[in-house]
Amino acid sequence: MDQLVDQLNDLCQQAFQKYESAEDFEGEKESLSLRIRKLLVQVNRCIQHYANHLGGFKGEVRPLKRVTYFENVEDIELTEDETVKNVENMEDELQVLGAIGFNNPKDPYIKFADAIAKVEQMCKDVCGKIYTGDNLKYLVGTDKIPEYLTIFLNHMKH
Repeated sequence: MDQLVDQLNDLCQQAFQKYESAEDFEGEKESLSLRIRKLLVQVNRCIQHYANHLGGFKGEVRPLKRVTYFENVEDIELTEDETVKNVENMEDELQVLGAIGFNNPKDPYIKFADAIAKVEQMCKDVCGKIYTGDNLKYLVGTDKIPEYLTIFLNHMKH
């Protein structure tokens, strides 16, 4: 996310320093305003995806409505041409988040809270196997795990 914010800051600085009038934009392959729009959409999508990953919302948040990247039309709705490319754009936008930003076919996407619950269950299962005999006295609480592990798992959730 820092990388995106830095890019946005650079584009804004470029707008103030390099461009004085509308004619200054005409020679560019992709206008500065379009690059800023794409970056803002990416920042919004990353924030939403990361918050969903952490379980930061009470429920699922509906995805942001996609807007056109064509600057020569009055409507903001995606054109038919853009609708096809939109799926690829959406995947690319989340690449900056690394492993949580896209689905890896080898490792299915798991929300943070679900991953923590999975680690917790694995710890409890392993404790049941390695604490036997005389070592059973170290298992406490309803989960029958060592006290240090109970503390660690509670801190891991927060």
